[in-house]
Amino acid sequence: GGYGDDGLVDHRDVQVTAVSGDAPVWFTGTRTLPGPRSTKAVPVRRCPFVQIVEGSKEVKVQARTYAVGENLCTVETYHDRHAPPTPVPVIRAPRHDDMENKAKRCNLELGGCQTRPVVLPRSNHVTHESCQPPRMRTMSRR
Repeated sequence: GGYGDDGLVDHRDVQVTAVSGDAPVWFTGTRTLPGPRSTKAVPVRRCPFVQIVEGSKEVKVQARTYAVGENLCTVETYHDRHAPPTPVPVIRAPRHDDMENKAKRCNLELGGCQTRPVVLPRSNHVTHESCQPPRMRTMSRR
């Protein structure tokens, strides 16, 4: 996915000298951009579209962005700049996943040797054990 309508890789689609988009700013060269179906856990990187303009020595670098289209196809959009436009942040509604995950919380302290004390809310409820157990019944045979 991410290589045009025909799915073929052209010599303008890849560069062996492309620098990672995460590299420091003092690295020079064309930078890779987020590719199709890229996530934080599994980042996918693609090179920008690079071509040399016929009749001149100008190198044209176009950034590409990807979106999911109809029937889960990849829609590729070319931009006139070397970097894609800044996306507008989307604020989503809170979900049940946003709550604290007790499985990720660490309850160990002091180098993992002791557990943290359980802090319970203070209560003024008082109980008294004044109940006497009932007498045991004995079964007598006659």
